[in-house]
Amino acid sequence: MKFMNSFFQKNNIKEAVILAGGKGTRLSSILQNNPKPMVPFEKVPLIHLQIEQLVKYGYNSINILTSYKSEIIKNYLTKNLDKKVNIHFYEDTKPLGTAGSFLSVLGKLSKHVLVVYGDTLFDINIEKFEKFHFSKKSASASIFLHPNTHPYDSDLVEMNDFHEVIKFHPYPHKANKWLPNMVNAAFYLINTKRLVNFQNIPKPSDFGKNLFPKMLKEKHKIFGYVSPEYIKDVGTPDRYAKALSDYRKNIPLLSNLKVKQKVIFLDRDGTINLLSRNNINNTKDFKIYDYVPEAIKLFNDSNFKVIVITNQPAIAKGQCDFNTLNKIHYKMESILGKSGAFVDRIYFCPHHPDSGFKGEVKSLKIRCQCRKPSTKLVKQAIHDFNIDVKNSWFIGDSSADILVAKKMGIKSILVNTGEAGLDYKFSVQPQYSSENLLSASKFILDEYNLLKIKLKKIISKITKKNEKIYFVSGYSKTGKSTVSQALKDQLLSANIVTEVFSLDRWLLPLNKRGNSVDSRYDIKAIIDFIKKINNQRKNTVKYSLPNYNKILNAPCTSKEVVPVNKNSILIFEGVIAGYIANIFPKSNNHIYLSRDNSLRKNAQMVDYKSRGLSRGKILTLLKNREPEELRFIQQYKNDSFIQLRV
Repeated sequence: MKFMNSFFQKNNIKEAVILAGGKGTRLSSILQNNPKPMVPFEKVPLIHLQIEQLVKYGYNSINILTSYKSEIIKNYLTKNLDKKVNIHFYEDTKPLGTAGSFLSVLGKLSKHVLVVYGDTLFDINIEKFEKFHFSKKSASASIFLHPNTHPYDSDLVEMNDFHEVIKFHPYPHKANKWLPNMVNAAFYLINTKRLVNFQNIPKPSDFGKNLFPKMLKEKHKIFGYVSPEYIKDVGTPDRYAKALSDYRKNIPLLSNLKVKQKVIFLDRDGTINLLSRNNINNTKDFKIYDYVPEAIKLFNDSNFKVIVITNQPAIAKGQCDFNTLNKIHYKMESILGKSGAFVDRIYFCPHHPDSGFKGEVKSLKIRCQCRKPSTKLVKQAIHDFNIDVKNSWFIGDSSADILVAKKMGIKSILVNTGEAGLDYKFSVQPQYSSENLLSASKFILDEYNLLKIKLKKIISKITKKNEKIYFVSGYSKTGKSTVSQALKDQLLSANIVTEVFSLDRWLLPLNKRGNSVDSRYDIKAIIDFIKKINNQRKNTVKYSLPNYNKILNAPCTSKEVVPVNKNSILIFEGVIAGYIANIFPKSNNHIYLSRDNSLRKNAQMVDYKSRGLSRGKILTLLKNREPEELRFIQQYKNDSFIQLRV
């Protein structure tokens, strides 16, 4: 490491302390009279795995602080560890607590030491933690923090905007108090020279409950390093079983920030919580959708990191301050935590470009690079989390969410809650849509993979046909856009550039439509575009394409600029796709979709309801248009080269 000689001791000594005095009473049936650090992970005890991790990051001097049956730990490590690692054993003859045990050997330690609890399984990029710690010149200690699935029975930590710890909230917590899901993971970097005056504190003493709060009281600086990496205590049978399962699945290693991370980016207002007429500026008005904890827990359990990206202009408008926003987020984290769910990080933009609000904060009334659809916050997250962009998703309810995802090359899902994409602030189309966050989570984790399997046959035929244009048709809400986008994803993964165009872009205003299905569309404009794009000679051409406003039942005032490569495969999807395919009869490139009728009708109800239509109006509308549409679409069913039920 570049900073090893300047920050650690001379002769390249890097020193760690493992607090290995635990008896492990709750794990007695598993330990079989061994001390807690000897709990087995496959063929080796936990403490062996811990030392392997420390050695990987250059720690060559390790102090083992023992108590219960210390000879078992000493005998095992003496026989089984690489002799290049210097192991020093210190035995407590009476209970001293975690901090008490550490302070009892303080004079024997180097200036900077890493402290590890002997009952934690971890795989952490320790180098990043070290860089953080040594960048804080005033730090007496840096503590590793992360959200977990049980904040309600964990010691929690509160920080300011500079990552300084301002308060510890030891378990048990007061009822109905919103606290951050920021858990002390029992992994510390400590400047031992600054702890000399604390050696005589009453014992037994604990780091989180006694020593750290006392240090804060005496104006010592403690900093919190927040990371989503894997560190879990194994102190109960349930937690041990989960950690063992994770270990067997290689999840600790895959969570290390040296490895690319899959992420679910989430918008907040309208996606996680109900929208308010005004910007949400207090905890009372912040109400999470009932299904959200389940949805986020599904992502947590599938090893996706969950990151919230949210615009919070209420701060710039003077309607909410930073402290209140923190409390709103504490409420969100507390509610999620009760269901075993958590978000890994929240990034927010406090700015707003327009002035004229009573009490506004003038310094925040700017045109910034962090307000969605600008990309600064997403780029920051990609840097912080080492994100695998191609295998990540962005879920939101507004056109700004979809546009920022498009700019960053992240797959997007528009949910039919909140704005439901009907804000039309930006002219852009989502790749996928879903009823809400829960259905979106099930689509990503289950349905998307099943759909990819179903599409293998079509992908094979497309690659063999070697044609440029394909048409995907089917009745309303049969999944045409979903299938088309999934086809695009699969073709892109095979390095085949593909573009998808919804024919609904060319819907006419209500007052310009005829009675037939095809008369609802600007057919001439569609045909002209297909001819133009099919005959494109330049490598890349940017086309200005229309979008349709479902609220106004008219084309959007602004157009969407879509760059198209001349070698791209082009997929046109829509109710009239079969009809358009027949206008270009050179080859049979028509794919016909069908779907269970009850599922299809439910999707129709959700879509029309999001536009503000009553159930009665929806049923009347469907009754009037369904028979005609069905007859129209069926005409072209038999012309398709493949039929697929989704």
